[in-house]
Amino acid sequence: MPGSDQLINYQLRPSKSIERKMMCELVKQIQIIEGTNELRYIGMGAKYFTDFLLFHNEFGVSDMISIEAERERAIRYEFNKPLKSIQMIYGTTNEVLPQLNDFEKKMNLVWLDYDGAFSAEMLEDIETLCRRLYTGSMFFISCNYSFAGQKVSEKREAFQKSTGDYFDKDIANSDNTNGYYIIEENDFVYNPRKSADAPYGPISRYKYAEAGIVSPLYLCFRAKKEINPSFFEWYFRSSAWHRYVYMSGDSGARHDRVSIKDDTFFAMPINLPSAHEQEHIASFLERIDQRIEKQRALVESLKKYKRGVMRAIFRGKAILFSETTKWKSVRLGDECTFFSGGTPRSTDSSFYGGEIPFIRSGEIHGAKTELFLTDDGLKYSSAKLVSKGDLIVALYGATSGEVDISQIDGAINQAILCIRPKLVNRTFLKYLLEDSKDDILNTYLQGGQGNLSAEIIKNLVFDIPDDRSQSAVVDFLDMIDQRISKSLMKLESIATLRSALMQQLFI
Repeated sequence: MPGSDQLINYQLRPSKSIERKMMCELVKQIQIIEGTNELRYIGMGAKYFTDFLLFHNEFGVSDMISIEAERERAIRYEFNKPLKSIQMIYGTTNEVLPQLNDFEKKMNLVWLDYDGAFSAEMLEDIETLCRRLYTGSMFFISCNYSFAGQKVSEKREAFQKSTGDYFDKDIANSDNTNGYYIIEENDFVYNPRKSADAPYGPISRYKYAEAGIVSPLYLCFRAKKEINPSFFEWYFRSSAWHRYVYMSGDSGARHDRVSIKDDTFFAMPINLPSAHEQEHIASFLERIDQRIEKQRALVESLKKYKRGVMRAIFRGKAILFSETTKWKSVRLGDECTFFSGGTPRSTDSSFYGGEIPFIRSGEIHGAKTELFLTDDGLKYSSAKLVSKGDLIVALYGATSGEVDISQIDGAINQAILCIRPKLVNRTFLKYLLEDSKDDILNTYLQGGQGNLSAEIIKNLVFDIPDDRSQSAVVDFLDMIDQRISKSLMKLESIATLRSALMQQLFI
């Protein structure tokens, strides 16, 4: 079977070179590149990796991932890599993108340059990127053939058909499944796929002046002229319509999707206030939303500032250190004691439901746990107790490399490593490991796959300053963390206020 490099000879496509240069110029204009060490590039590089070299040379990007579907050509691709820092992850984009670590925590520049025609799989990739990308990230999608779908004129004609009191509909139903749907500004799209934030699926308003394309898997509609689109948007951001869907929906074969007939959906009753009230409600909630976004931006700015400070401290040995600061190189295994826990048998109900918090890797930052162990669960398993104030590190899964000071007394499983320093300041070590997380993952977990281990952590070597300098670092970074914590509390307070108001406004 020919490889993708044989399907399309990029050497004969000078326009591809122009695309790359245009993309670089666009990125420069938008000024996404503030700190290149914070940026990760994700693309489909084999076999020449031309775009990888370009972004490395233009912006100094070294954190790079190349997604390749052709596992059988792995040896050749690895040999052709021009930069050691490029991580090769084999699989389709549908498989790889949802599994990438730190997608939501770092700036990403993504270019998915497909070989084939526009497809539903590409739409799934776009959805994944929109849901997971860190604020300020950018992504580009390109393919080699135009998509097959209905003409814009046909879609506009469909939009003119109206059935119901509230909606002009362009519905993706069983009689109309060919091609994709063209939507225009202020049209609505219902995605029946459930999530933690949208238990009945999200309904979103399309806000761009240019026409867009939507998969026939989604339900599309628009509000009639007498209804304020912004009011409608806020209505569907509330839970008011959930009760109707819950009572009227069918139990479908797929557990991840809501099953509700189109006619049933459009029969949904809505308490509609006057046009003036609609505008007033929408405007009021929009102002609160803007306040939330400003507060969220402040939080992200503080977190970014903290990352920059830690980098200057731990890598540049700057800011709080004087010329007289004494440093020593230490191996963590020589300076600390370590232990992990285990998991009691899940089939033995006598082990669970007690009073001992059971801390799992996704809960190391919190003061609460979902599960609790009994005394027998602790006694007859390899679970181990940690104390409030212990330093704990997540070893497995999506939280690999996360580190924090335990806020509670509890038991840990095999996915958590407890570190008890002998002489090094515990909080200083926490901040040091926090700053080193990406380096550790990139070094020991190829492509974010696999798990960390106690041996890996034990063999880490760091330069440690004297005790006085450690305390100064802790005091300074604690101050920043306190500011972040207060800003987060304010953000949560405003978000809670908005939720309470929406509960009152949309009954």
